Amino acid sequence: MTDPRHAYAGARLHARFARRPGAAQWGALDASRTADHYLDVLRAGRWLRVPEGALANDVDARERWLRAAWREACAEVATWYGAPRAGAFEWLAVLADLDALERLRAGLAAPAWLEDDARLGELARCAAGARAERLAATPYAPLRAAWD
Repeated sequence: MTDPRHAYAGARLHARFARRPGAAQWGALDASRTADHYLDVLRAGRWLRVPEGALANDVDARERWLRAAWREACAEVATWYGAPRAGAFEWLAVLADLDALERLRAGLAAPAWLEDDARLGELARCAAGARAERLAATPYAPLRAAWD
């Protein structure tokens, strides 16, 4: 691990993600009684970049924003590493989709936001019996073997 890219990436990771709430901030988060107050505390601490309006009272909008923020973070971290490792960080973006994928695989009721999702919508809109075949043509193709 003497590659300079690792040192650069490690420094970027630490600078971006090492700040954590202290006891006072955790207390303020614990004392929150509304989502708006909770988000205000998060914004003040700069642990989570939450743009105004991103987390409207619509639960589906919150889900969409959190999923997009996770995917963007994974893509950003992937750019800090060289080609052999970047793919692993890009693949981590799938973690946010595993619950939805399991719901689709099992034929369970899907949340309303799923059909409009940029990555999962195609699978959600197709017939349950055709999903395994369709999965093979998506970024989730490596999960195809476990689908059945």
